[in-house]
This record gives sequence, structure tokens and C-alpha cells, in this order.
Amino acid sequence: MRLSRPRPFRPFAACGAFNRTIWSKTMMNPRLCLLVGAIAVAMNIAVASAQTREPDARPVAEQSGRAEQPSPTAKVRDWTRAQWDAARKHWAQDNARFYACNSKWREQTEGRRFSLRDQREFLFQCMNSK
Repeated sequence: MRLSRPRPFRPFAACGAFNRTIWSKTMMNPRLCLLVGAIAVAMNIAVASAQTREPDARPVAEQSGRAEQPSPTAKVRDWTRAQWDAARKHWAQDNARFYACNSKWREQTEGRRFSLRDQREFLFQCMNSK
């Protein structure tokens, strides 16, 4: 009677997808086994935490801690002609101030190169100084 070697334990050997080469290349690699195990644990933790969380019954506006504010379009929807004219005048002044600050920046730099950050800081200080 001839004694045969004991066969290695392969739990998925019955399904044809795991033949000897696939099993030995994938599941016998300790790093891959740890990776598969870590992924399985992470998925179980995610599922368990999702199942135990209870939704908050408060409305979204109360959850954020601030009251519902109207949108900018809702604010200007009921403006009168006088309010529109005042806003146009203010925007024209802002544009004039911006163009004055921008030309002042160009006069100061005159061909020298500066970063956009420097230009932004200069324009911000110039626009807010007046």
C-alpha cells in the first residue's frame, strides 16, 4: 500500500473557479490575504454603522442652526424702480473705482511682473480704502 501526501486545505476547491494555480497565487500570498480581510472588516463596520444610525427628525434648517434666508433673487424680485436705479448707480461707482485701482496698479508696476496674489491684494486694499 502506497501512502499519498495529504492534500492541502482548499475550502473553495469544489467550485471550478479555484484551481491549484489561482489558489496558490492569490490566497497563499499573506499580503493579499490581509488586504482581503481588511476590506471585509471595513465593509462590515460600514454596514453596521449605517444600520445603527437613526435619522434626525428635525428639519434641515434647524439642524444647521440658522433660519431660512431668502435667496438673492427672491430679495430683488419685489424691488421698485428707485431701488434698481440706486443699485445701478452703486454698481457704476464700483466699476469706476475698480478701473481707477487697476490703472493705478498698472502705473506702479510698469512692465514688471507680479503674481496674481500681489495684484489681488493691491486691488482689495485699493477698493476698500475709499
